[in-house]
Amino acid sequence: MLQLSSKITEVIANIQAELNKSPLYFLVPESERALGLEDVLGNYFSISASTDAVSHYILNQHKGIVIESSKGAASILASEKFLNFVKSININNSCYIQFFKNTDDDAFVEFATKGIESKILNNSASITRELENKIKQYELLVSVIPENLPLTEITNLGKLNISTLKEKFSHLFTIQMPFGHTGSSTILITDSKDSETEMEKLNLLISKIPNRECKVAKYIVGHTFTINACNYRDKTYVAGLSYQYTGISGLTDVKAATVGNDWDLPEALLSSEQIQEIVNLTQKVGRAIFEHKGFRGLFGLDIIVEKLTGKIFLLELNPRQTASISIHTKLQLLNDQTPLSLINLCEFLNIDFSENVDVYSAVGVKKIPAAQLVMRSLTDEDYLLPQTILKSGIYRQLSDNSAREIIAEGGGDNVIFLDSAQDRPLIWQNEGYTISDFNQNGFLLLIKPAGTNISYNEEIARVQFNRGLYIMLGDEVKILPLVKDAFARLRIMLDQS
Repeated sequence: MLQLSSKITEVIANIQAELNKSPLYFLVPESERALGLEDVLGNYFSISASTDAVSHYILNQHKGIVIESSKGAASILASEKFLNFVKSININNSCYIQFFKNTDDDAFVEFATKGIESKILNNSASITRELENKIKQYELLVSVIPENLPLTEITNLGKLNISTLKEKFSHLFTIQMPFGHTGSSTILITDSKDSETEMEKLNLLISKIPNRECKVAKYIVGHTFTINACNYRDKTYVAGLSYQYTGISGLTDVKAATVGNDWDLPEALLSSEQIQEIVNLTQKVGRAIFEHKGFRGLFGLDIIVEKLTGKIFLLELNPRQTASISIHTKLQLLNDQTPLSLINLCEFLNIDFSENVDVYSAVGVKKIPAAQLVMRSLTDEDYLLPQTILKSGIYRQLSDNSAREIIAEGGGDNVIFLDSAQDRPLIWQNEGYTISDFNQNGFLLLIKPAGTNISYNEEIARVQFNRGLYIMLGDEVKILPLVKDAFARLRIMLDQS
């Protein structure tokens, strides 16, 4: 059971007073995205569009439902299953609706006719959409933080002159479409042979959409980081500085795809001055999107620190809850920090929150011994995840003797051998769903259920650790051999590539 400080308990109590009158339904693509506050807030329910590794936990604890819809929030709001669930809770005939990402301002119109008084706890879809547009966000931020943006050119795909661009950008640059995620909309052009495939992708786009606007930017060589933040009234609270694992071979074959976060690593790579500069930069961006677009609540930044100069550049603004917020919320609670997700609710519920923003942010970016990695599909075509003996839960690496004893007792399905010699076993310990379910002696494995339709570069499985996952080879970051080998074994058992 979490031992929460009085300041966090007070914030939770103030939010709970509102939810006691009107429950909150959090609409998410998968159940994992709604985790974080489910153990500290009552009348807080996950409404997910698809089943994942934690849906079983959500359902068993009566903390939400799964709609099984691929058509987004609009179809969830229109479904009888959701309406019946809302009516079964039925507190004062009212509720709050929170979207993981609000993509359609009209999606709520039909639900508003169901006779239930409701309020959306999000920015409008139009604001989010405009700020997600990589070209629009550049045009806004270039007047605010020009010194923290890479050399950039806005043009059309059909007007690209690769030879001229190579000369301008020193043979290293990216081409980005206005929208995309996990690196899917980014093309990296270099002089290496690896760039041939990228050029093929680019030429295909040019042939299909030559008039599509794109952003060309100098490619910065350095370490990449993610930082979370929340706009609350006239302040921007900052926390959760993590190293961003990107494009790791074996986990993805998309060079720009994010495959994890490490909250233990930034202090090993950055000076205290650089960390403070990242906080200042995040607050400048937060103020800009609030003052110019009225953006409130959670957002995240992807940042790179140039290897040669130590200069900090903003790569991307994510004007929504980031994918790491669910685990980061748990980490903040475990480390006696008021989660940004609670501050987000205070903003949209108009609840007073008075922590000093500078003190909060200074503590919020300190390292936390924790990390997560995800494995993405390498298969070009969709496929159904196969049935295997693998199961989600808490694992530990134990001795080969321990594994043989477990096998002799009929527990062979709980043992994963990482090598043919069978002297490096990972052994399932018990069920688990979040990073708060285990200690440093184990790790959490979450696997998509068998039969799940998996698309190219989509997540198949993830692991979470209560420690950093890195080793340093000079100034190069590598993941621990155990983790690399575990994912290689998972790949064999789960992927069809």
